[in-house]
Amino acid sequence: ATALPVALARCTDPESGAVRWAPGSGLRPREAVLEALRDLLGAEQMRRAGAEPDLGDPLWADLEAAALVPGGEPVPLRADGTDWAG
Repeated sequence: ATALPVALARCTDPESGAVRWAPGSGLRPREAVLEALRDLLGAEQMRRAGAEPDLGDPLWADLEAAALVPGGEPVPLRADGTDWAG
């Protein structure tokens, strides 16, 4: 079974206390971490420049990233592959 590495980068604004986060994934753990950090840093740079980044689906706005705790076993990919039809 092969797992897809996923990472979550987060930081707390020292002035406002707001927690900001960004997910990342990749074929290797390093790629997942780099994607998450790059997206978090890019969003923070936009904020500091006075622009608000497009955070995508508003459902994610209420996610408490600190509540995510790694655990369990990786879920194996199906042997017959996956397609958009399910």
